Amino acid sequence: MSTDLDESMWDDEIRLLGRKTSSLAEKEDLIVFYGSSSIRLWEQMHDDLKPHKVLNLGFGGSSYFWCDHYFEEVFKDLKPKKIILYAGDNDLENDTPREVILGYILSLIKKIENKYGSIPIAIIRVTPQGKD
Repeated sequence: MSTDLDESMWDDEIRLLGRKTSSLAEKEDLIVFYGSSSIRLWEQMHDDLKPHKVLNLGFGGSSYFWCDHYFEEVFKDLKPKKIILYAGDNDLENDTPREVILGYILSLIKKIENKYGSIPIAIIRVTPQGKD
């Protein structure tokens, strides 16, 4: 993925995530789901995962590149107990090489570890449709 893409295309979504996190009464001890629209569109997440305290930080159309790029901004005030990642569909759809996707994932994991130490991280596996 090219890094010269227009970041302004994400302004509204990242601002929305900022409002969501800043309005939280409790910013600690959360299970945070972070990734693409498959996460964002999980509208019943709170009900589905009760009694866990979950936070949905999906933003539509994102990729691992953008999740990595916006991590510090999106997570600046949060202290989650676990982070669950889901992206990759858009990476594969855009024919981003698997090695490049892995690089973005590893960069994101490094940022998470630098900020939170040995916090548990889970990655929901992408099942590509129509790809080898």
